[in-house]
Amino acid sequence: MKKASTIGKKHVLNVSDALNRTILNKTLDDYDDTTIQTVKYILNLYPDIQSVQNKYDMPIPDDHPDLTINLRDQTKIKLELFLIRGTASVQPKNLGAKSFLKKYFKSKDLQLYFNDFFNKAYKEFLTKVVGEKEKTKIYDSISILRKMVKQYYPKFTEEISLYRSSFLFEL
Repeated sequence: MKKASTIGKKHVLNVSDALNRTILNKTLDDYDDTTIQTVKYILNLYPDIQSVQNKYDMPIPDDHPDLTINLRDQTKIKLELFLIRGTASVQPKNLGAKSFLKKYFKSKDLQLYFNDFFNKAYKEFLTKVVGEKEKTKIYDSISILRKMVKQYYPKFTEEISLYRSSFLFEL
């Protein structure tokens, strides 16, 4: 498991456990400040929590929100957690262009359509960027083109900014 994924999972599990301890009027002395602050924030938004489930309680965790909060009035609140470190800004989860429609909107067909569109647009973008330096071949794969772009442009520069903007606006 990637380090970021491990940190995110630990945060979800800690917040879930801490919320459940709070419901039982137990202390949060064993938790780090990030977990405690997250719990306080959630309790401020939803003071009438009856129970909490986290996505790791489910058979397929990625099909569920980080937390499902059940309120006393039977309302279910679905929450996605974000981890904030120190004075840094919120670090949102990477939705992933090639999975967000399926994951967050439960639309496999639309995701497949978007992925096809994305791949074509991305290959066209890479082809144009590489085309600034050399002639590309029609059969160059995205992987090959990406390597070529990294070779010519280790960082985004003004020289390719127009292509980048055009690609992003097309999406």
